Amino acid sequence: METKDADWVREKIKNAGITQAELARRSGVSPAHITKVLNGERGLGEQAIISIAEALLLSPEVALQETGRLAQSATEDPYVKEASYLIGLLPESQKPIAVDYIRFLVEKNEARKK
Repeated sequence: METKDADWVREKIKNAGITQAELARRSGVSPAHITKVLNGERGLGEQAIISIAEALLLSPEVALQETGRLAQSATEDPYVKEASYLIGLLPESQKPIAVDYIRFLVEKNEARKK
C-alpha cells in the first residue's frame, strides 16, 4: 500500500508542477508525513487522500479509486467523474460555459472522424 501511495503522490506532484512543500501547504498534510509517504515509510489515510485531491482540484472519489481505497466499477470512466466534479466546483453561471466547451471538443473530434 505504501508504494502505491508514494507513486500516486509523486504523480500528482509532477502533474501539478509543484513541490512537496507546496503540496503540504495546499492540502494541510504535514511535510513530514508527505516525505514519509514518498519514502515508503507510511501510507496515506483516506482523509489525507481527500485533502490532497481537493487541494489539487481533483475528485476525491477518483483519488480514492486511484489509491485502491474505493473500488471502481468497470463501467465508470474516471475522466467523466473528474469532469463532473470540476464542473460542480464552478459557480452556476459558469457551468453552461464548461458544458459548451466540452460539446465543442466533442463536435471537433466528430468532424475529424468524417
